[in-house]
Amino acid sequence: MILKLIQYLWEKIKRPGAMWVIFSGVITAISIMYARSGLLAWISLIPYFITLYRNTDPESGKRHLFRTGFLFGCSLYLPLLSFFYALYPIESAGLTPSEAIMVILLAQLGLSAVYSLPHGVLPCVLRLLRKKRARRTEALIIPLSIPALWVLVEWAGSQTWLGMPWGRLAVS
Repeated sequence: MILKLIQYLWEKIKRPGAMWVIFSGVITAISIMYARSGLLAWISLIPYFITLYRNTDPESGKRHLFRTGFLFGCSLYLPLLSFFYALYPIESAGLTPSEAIMVILLAQLGLSAVYSLPHGVLPCVLRLLRKKRARRTEALIIPLSIPALWVLVEWAGSQTWLGMPWGRLAVS
């Protein structure tokens, strides 16, 4: 069962643009995590935005677009939440070592999935914008709407009780 799940996920990741999205998320996470790599943030989002722009035509499926944004969010937040491993072995909670590993893995995977949800919605909103706009104004509206929506996603993520202020692009 686990082997089939891994095979299914691998087939989804092999789709066009998915590797660029993962690469972009990891490079963005590195630029946030390490102070001397802040210049990477200027170029780290380029593969993600190019993939978004190519895949957000009005005929794109919503599920594919959501998966693209969600994949970027997961590849961004999984490295940012790696500090959970410092909690091991969680002796104060009275957990066995195997239980502690499971709790830490679930915390990291679960929180990265929660933080990735707004990034999954971003491409769907871009698709709606491209669907509603006339062709002559699209050349200006879409490139301006991508950074505006990005700022909105980061702002919305910092307003919730799960806000993670150290995981924002401005930190880089």
